[in-house]
Amino acid sequence: MSVASWGSKKFDASSKKVYTFDGFTNSAALNLEFQENEGGKTFTAIKGIDTEKLGFLLKLHRDYVDVAAEIKSWKALLAAKKPYPLYIGKKRYGSLPWLLASVDVSEVRIGPHGAMVSAAVELGFEEIYQLKPPTKNTATLGVSWGAGSAAGTRTAAGSSGSSSVGGSKPQALDDSAAKRAAVNAINATIKAYDYLGSKGASYKEVLRRLKELADLIAGKKSWTWTEAKTTLISTLTKLISQYLLFAPTIIPGLKDLLDRFKSGFGGAGSSRTWDTSSKVATFLEYARLQLGKPYVLGGKGPDVFDCSGLVYYCLRCTGVKISYMTSSAWAVSSFPRVNSISALKAGDVVCFRGHVGIYRGDGTMIDASSSQGKVRISSPLKSVAYWRNNFICGRRVF
Repeated sequence: MSVASWGSKKFDASSKKVYTFDGFTNSAALNLEFQENEGGKTFTAIKGIDTEKLGFLLKLHRDYVDVAAEIKSWKALLAAKKPYPLYIGKKRYGSLPWLLASVDVSEVRIGPHGAMVSAAVELGFEEIYQLKPPTKNTATLGVSWGAGSAAGTRTAAGSSGSSSVGGSKPQALDDSAAKRAAVNAINATIKAYDYLGSKGASYKEVLRRLKELADLIAGKKSWTWTEAKTTLISTLTKLISQYLLFAPTIIPGLKDLLDRFKSGFGGAGSSRTWDTSSKVATFLEYARLQLGKPYVLGGKGPDVFDCSGLVYYCLRCTGVKISYMTSSAWAVSSFPRVNSISALKAGDVVCFRGHVGIYRGDGTMIDASSSQGKVRISSPLKSVAYWRNNFICGRRVF
């Protein structure tokens, strides 16, 4: 008699074979978002119903199955990370597929010759929306990053410039690496503001001159970082002065670049390491532009956001093809896991109990805060007990 099935696994019971389960459990919960409220109770927002979980227990015995081989096969399914529909009898259980999330083996009995006689295997499943890991698509932005690259066509709202500090440990870049980081930062700013090119000749001219600046720094192979830095600071200072009134929307990005170059940008004597990844920089630039926009539960941009909507929007703008995920889904997603706040890097998605944000690399994050009612830069995560106590993990997208 067929009892149930999941993927290639068939559960049945007959006079010749018993392969079924007991201890069936199923749980559903609300998806809650919590925000810190120093000096008062934590703010709580109800975002909807979270994905469900289920579990059951297999009692394996060598009279009906090769116990060791069966345990191995379940662990192989766990490693495969593929969700399948679950059928109870002939009826599908739930409308979404189920991902095998845990395999716990206990009550193992070993025979006189070392073979497994019996074992209990507890299986845990999670309902899942995302059927496969997301892929990155730089073609969405039409970008060819690096020295001499052309500014691509932008498909979504951009971001103002923000420094993307690349780690908590001080480490100076050599001249060549510092210049590459500078070029990447300029190109990221160009991409973040590319949409302004359609708003008038002044914006087009600023973008063109930024592109010339990036090409100049990339082309001067013999320049030291000091020489490159002098040219960068001089050119940006002139651009800010010349276009302060004629292209005001792009000025914050230029000022941010200027501040970053003045601070050393990872060159000799710098006290900070700056991120050299153009994609990370672009991701943070998009997040930066959303600062100050209102928090609205369920908001996914471009004008209002909640915490997970902000992450989703900025990743999509950066060219990452990804389905929307709640904060709890991010915490169990398939992206590489970062287990401590200290190990986070710029561009990591940082997961807390009921909340998610974008790590900037300098100890803070950009997040949509329900307690402050807007997208903001957080206080340093390590210095606030709320963040330390509710931290789950980071997820590394880039």
